[in-house]
Amino acid sequence: MLNPGKKVGKEPVDWLDLDPFYAELGLREEERANRYRELVKRSIPEGEWTLIRQAVQRGQLTGSKGQGKGDLRMENDEGGDL
Repeated sequence: MLNPGKKVGKEPVDWLDLDPFYAELGLREEERANRYRELVKRSIPEGEWTLIRQAVQRGQLTGSKGQGKGDLRMENDEGGDL
């Protein structure tokens, strides 16, 4: 059984290779992790983070019939868009 540290990437596992893109983010693991965190943070607008946080807190992330695959719409408690 894997321990929790390995499940979340906090401990290295010998059977898993680093993604080449991720490996190029830095020489040390801490540097790669920090740069990746910033990359993800900058790629999602703050308004989207707010919607995600609110939805997770309420357990209300819902899908909709969007134009493309994977389109999502956030709804408030009354069923209206956030």
